[in-house]
Amino acid sequence: MTGAAFLLCGCSGSQSALEPAGPQAESLANLFWWMTAGTGVVWLGMIALTVYAIRVEPDPKRNAHRAKMLIVAGGTVVPTVVLAGLLIYGLSLMPPMLAAAPEGSLKITVLGEQWWWRVLYEKDGKTVELANEIRIPVGEPVQFELMSSNVIHAFWIPALGGKRDMIP
Repeated sequence: MTGAAFLLCGCSGSQSALEPAGPQAESLANLFWWMTAGTGVVWLGMIALTVYAIRVEPDPKRNAHRAKMLIVAGGTVVPTVVLAGLLIYGLSLMPPMLAAAPEGSLKITVLGEQWWWRVLYEKDGKTVELANEIRIPVGEPVQFELMSSNVIHAFWIPALGGKRDMIP
């Protein structure tokens, strides 16, 4: 019980991906919850089929065709339909997330250096450079440009969702 409470401590706060801070992050969080529910349905279906297979006594008088159809429907058709629906839903979320920010938006270039982040803010021809800090204005669209010249970096702002790998 203590272990479960300890693990749940990481599910909230500013560094939690489950507390989205933008419209795209909200879409990702919704996708997460729908996928959790969908995989739960598939898992429960598999458990129900397993329990059914364990509890039912083999009897040649029973309808073998009914049992085969139950296995095919419960083990193949239902998971395929659920997972295909989740795939379609997930793919439908991609175009707005990959769209560029409107013209005139703040552009933040993040350069992954070997042991630190170089962050360049560009707007209206002006550039400001910081190290290891990202400041994002609330309620304004931002365009991120990610680059690395030396090692692979994983760039992730949990509250905004989506991790991106920066590969040289």
